[in-house]
This record gives sequence, structure tokens and C-alpha cells, in this order.
Amino acid sequence: MKSDKILKSGVTDRSILAIVYVILVFQPAVIFIYLMTAQTALYVAASWAALLLTTQLCRLSGRPITKQEAALIYLVSSPLVGQGAIFLFTQVGGNPGGWIYQAYFRYSPITATFGIGEYIPDWYSPLIDAWSSRNLLHPGWILIARNFIIWFVCAITMHISLGLICRRLYIEVEDLPFPIVQPVSSAIIALSEPEEEKEGRLTRLHMLGICSVASLLYAIPAYGIPFIARAYGYVFAGIPIPWVDISNIVQLVFPGASLGFATDLAVLALGFVIPLNVTVAMVVGSLALYLVGNHLLVSFGLTGFAKEYGFGMSVSDAWQRSIFNAWASPLVGLAIAAGLMPLLRRPRLLVDAFKALRAPTGQERRRGQLGLPLWIPVAAFLAAALAYTAFDYYLAPDFPVWFFLLINVGWSFLYALITARAAGVAYPFSIPYVREIMIMSVGAPGYTQWFVPIETNPVAESWTQWFKVCDLTDTDPMSFIKATLLVFPFAIGMAFFFVNSFWKLAPIPSVAYPGTVVAWPVQNIFQLLFVTGSKEIFRPLWLAYGFIAMTAIYFILEVVHLGPLAIGLAAGAATVPPIPITMLIGAMFGRLLAWIMGEEWWQRNRGVMAAGLTLGEGITLVIGVVIALAMKAMWVLPY
Repeated sequence: MKSDKILKSGVTDRSILAIVYVILVFQPAVIFIYLMTAQTALYVAASWAALLLTTQLCRLSGRPITKQEAALIYLVSSPLVGQGAIFLFTQVGGNPGGWIYQAYFRYSPITATFGIGEYIPDWYSPLIDAWSSRNLLHPGWILIARNFIIWFVCAITMHISLGLICRRLYIEVEDLPFPIVQPVSSAIIALSEPEEEKEGRLTRLHMLGICSVASLLYAIPAYGIPFIARAYGYVFAGIPIPWVDISNIVQLVFPGASLGFATDLAVLALGFVIPLNVTVAMVVGSLALYLVGNHLLVSFGLTGFAKEYGFGMSVSDAWQRSIFNAWASPLVGLAIAAGLMPLLRRPRLLVDAFKALRAPTGQERRRGQLGLPLWIPVAAFLAAALAYTAFDYYLAPDFPVWFFLLINVGWSFLYALITARAAGVAYPFSIPYVREIMIMSVGAPGYTQWFVPIETNPVAESWTQWFKVCDLTDTDPMSFIKATLLVFPFAIGMAFFFVNSFWKLAPIPSVAYPGTVVAWPVQNIFQLLFVTGSKEIFRPLWLAYGFIAMTAIYFILEVVHLGPLAIGLAAGAATVPPIPITMLIGAMFGRLLAWIMGEEWWQRNRGVMAAGLTLGEGITLVIGVVIALAMKAMWVLPY
């Protein structure tokens, strides 16, 4: 840390009550929207709505909220409001899970066609009585609940511990910018500590309001009206979401290409805060694989993608199928090299980071370090990872224990370093199909291993970003952890109640909840492709090629002092093209504003402008959901 600061706790009666309010009000809305549309866009919107409401109410009461309280309300609300996914559909260790989905997977007609229903273990999916009862309190769910509790305790301990380790490395030692969370921090400060108004000058709060209104007006045809139309049983798409697909045009020249423009203003806003050269690197990385690379695969008849491709294949299908058939292994190699090379190039960073194995002094504490030595999160991670490994081996004793040890201990730590650094420099990304290629690499017969929750995708980068928000708002990160763990049981309990209530009203999936009718069968088929071994995607040599290529690129960039762009290339290579393309448009618009208004004005306002664009969309989502819920409830009335 480069400046002295005193970290303060944000845990107060007001912040905890605000978080509880968000859970009670928005959690059923989030669940309903997922059931109706299979979308989870309301997660972040709920946090913005809660933050805006709480800050204004406290200001009207004469006791303005502190930025530490505001930070906790935002940070804790978003993950907790989405806990209904645990009982519906979620990703557990890279394996599609969620209690009700797991039961559906076992008894669906699609699984019956593949003939593997009888081989699915009871600890993954309950027996038929529990499924047909439409009641999560049925005794048949006890085994699933037991496994969930064990998994949850191990996983959250690993995630928090890895987040604390990455915090030490990338926030305290390297002091990386973490551009994605800069707008969040700017908005939290603007709402909780508004600037003094000066004649002729727009404050940050004014800029937040202007951008929020503009975003709200844009989001009405994009999100608001479509939600309300769905409540009446109609389909309306005023603005294509999530992107405009131009693949069919590009494929006239480049068969196999995947291309488009994202239409979400939140994506455009990312271009305001991510450095322009990093954004360009992301575009280059994405187009290299999914425009040029896909075209070469089709032109030379390489991999299964060339056989599956047909003219007019959508941007999402071309992206997914090309990764599935060709790019999964190289992406792992690219990401490993991009994440590790900067650390190997500058080993002093690791040395400085692990000096914190001792407890920090009082002076270091004032400068933003934690009140505990680093050996505590390191020991907690190892203990949780080893317990996770023992749990996995208990579930699948026919699978080699070294595999679970390698993934849960070695890979999860390496993955955390890679993705947290990507978030610190540019844009967080995930590596697709890691679980699948690793299980395929062992080549063991049977099905049990496909249902074991292994930790191939720890969310350490999310925790590290949240810790960065704490740092930027002078919030004690330990108070954030305490608040999260304090309210988590309540959030899970309410999610259990709400999901169970929706399930009792109508079967899931069913026409009453059309989002699940559309999304779950597709995921069912996709999961079965791996479970039945009908596809082969693991190519160790291609993984090595990806590692060698990114290592060479990194050292070339280092020569010209552009080493950080390597992580941008890797992030772009793992991202569907419309996202970085729209980010680049936002970055160019930002440079135009900087030229017109001045660089100083732009640097002062860009973060809060980006936050305003996201906030406006969030408000529209909340209003649209409330209206849709009200109209849906009116259907049961006798008129």
C-alpha cells in the first residue's frame, strides 16, 4: 500500500438490516425471473437498488451512511441474493448442480434415452419419491443436504482463503488497479460522501444521476418491457440482448467465424475503466481464436467443429462448439502461461507476499494490511482442500485419490493466482471445460467421477475484487467476511423456503416456468455428452502449444515494456467476441470524452459514469420485475 489509511468496520445494525431487507425482498424476485427466463441479471441490480435506497433513506433521517456501511451493503447483497441457485441450478465445481436440477437430470426423458439413469449415484440425485413429492423437506433429500453442507464448508473456506492470499499478493504487494471494481468504489463513495457543490461544476453524484437516467431510458425497451410482456405471455425484444449477432454476414467471407456486438451498457461501461491497450489486446485475443482460428478450422477440416459447422451458426453456438472441439486445451495453456510468467519473471513479488506469514505490525495495519498473519489463510486453504479431497475420494473411491489431490490443492491454487491477476490487470475470465478435460485425461471407466464436486473453478478472483473494493473504500476486509458469514445462513434458509414454495405451486421444469423448459433440457444434453464419453476434447499437445505460444508472446511484450498485455490476450481468448468488441467501443468513446472535456475531468468522472450506466439498468430491472410479479399474481384473482 502506498498511502497510510485506517481501515474501519462496516458492520452496523443499519448495514445488516439493509442486507436482510435485500434478501427478503429481492431473493424471491431473482428466483422468479430465473424460472421465467433462465436469466440471473437481477443479482447485481438488487445490490445497486439496495445501496441507492439505503443511502437516501439514511440521508433523509439525518444520519448519512458511511462509505464502509455502503460498501458492505453492496458487496454482501449480490452473492447472497442469488443463493436460490443452490436449490435450482448452479455450477458446483464446474459440474452442473442444484438440488432440483440434479433430480431432474436423473429422471428426465433425455437421460432415459442415453440409458444411464440407474448409474447416477444417490448422493447426487435422490430417489423417485423425493423427486415426485415436489418438497425439499422430504427425507429423500437428507443425503443431498449432507453432501451440500460438507461441500459448502470446504468450498467457502478455500475461496475466502485464496482470496486473502491473492489480496496480499495483488493488492498489498503489487497494488494492481483492478479496473472492473473502480466504478463500484466510485459509486459507493459518491453516494455515501457526495462532493461539495461548486457553481458551474457537475459533481460526481450529478454525473452518476445523469448516466443512470440515460441508462434507465435505454434499459426500458431492453429489459423492462420484455419482462412485463413475458408476464402476459408475449415475447418482445426491443433491443437484442445480450448482443447483435452478425456472424451470418461475416461467415460469407470467413466460414466458421463468431462475431457480434454486445448491447448491454454495463459492457460498454467496462471500456471506460479498463486501459485502452488492454482492451485492444482482449479484442485481438478473441478475434484470433473465434474469427481467424475458427475460419482456419473449417477451411482445413480440423477437429469436430469443422463437421458441426453450418452457415448461419450463431455467435454463441460457434463460440461454444469451437471451444468444445478445439480451443479448450490451448486455453488452459494460454491462461497458465499468462498467469505464471509475471510471477516467475519477478519472483520478488512472491517473496514480499509471503513475508506476511508473520503478523503485521501496527504501522502495517494502518497501511491496509490484515490483522492476521498470512499463514492462517494458507493453513485454512490447505486444511479445507485436503478435507475436500477426502470427501471426493469417499464419494468416488474407484477414482485415483491423486487426481482429487492434484485438482483441489494444486490446480485450485494455480487457478486462483491466474484469474485474480487477470482481474487485477484487465478483465476476470474463466477457463471453459477444465473439469471435463481433466477427467477425460485420466480415462477411468464408469460414471461416478462425473458427479463428484471438484474445485476446478474457485471464485478467488471474485473475493479478491471484493477485497479491492474494501481497500478503495477504507473498509476492513475482515468485517466484510464477518458480515457475509453472519448473514449466509439466513440467506440460504430463505432461499430454501422460496424455492420450495415455487416448486409446490408448479412442477420444475414446466410450462408454468418457461425459462427452465428452455434451458434445462439443453444443459441436460450437454452434460450427457461428457458423462457418456461421446466427445473427446483433451489434447495435451495443444495445451503445451498454448503455453509455449503465450510464454513467447509474454517475453516479446516484456521487451517493449508491455508485459501486462499478455493477460489481456488470454482474457480475450476466453471471452466471446461481442464482449471485448463493445468494450473497445466504450474505450474509444471514453477517449473522445477525454479529448473534449480534458484528461483530468475524464479521470475524475469515468468510474462514476461507468457505475451510473450499470445502476440505471439495475433500477429498470427491479421495476420491471416488480410489475411482472404483480401482474403474475393477479392471474389467480377471480376476475
